[in-house]
Amino acid sequence: MPEDYIIEEGDTENNTLECVIGIMPLDVPPPRGPIFIFGNSFIRKYYTIFDNDHKLIGLIEANHNF
Repeated sequence: MPEDYIIEEGDTENNTLECVIGIMPLDVPPPRGPIFIFGNSFIRKYYTIFDNDHKLIGLIEANHNF
């Protein structure tokens, strides 16, 4: 869900609320880039398997109720 990747940051001194996306781009030139860091919001939501031998990434929605 898109709301899983929106982070609300409050500033109590100025009484303001700012929303930022939980995905961060990195300035990496080709052939390695562009690269994005999905961060904790993504890691919490999905169980991820990295298969370096076959250059695959597997994703499944995480079950935190076990």
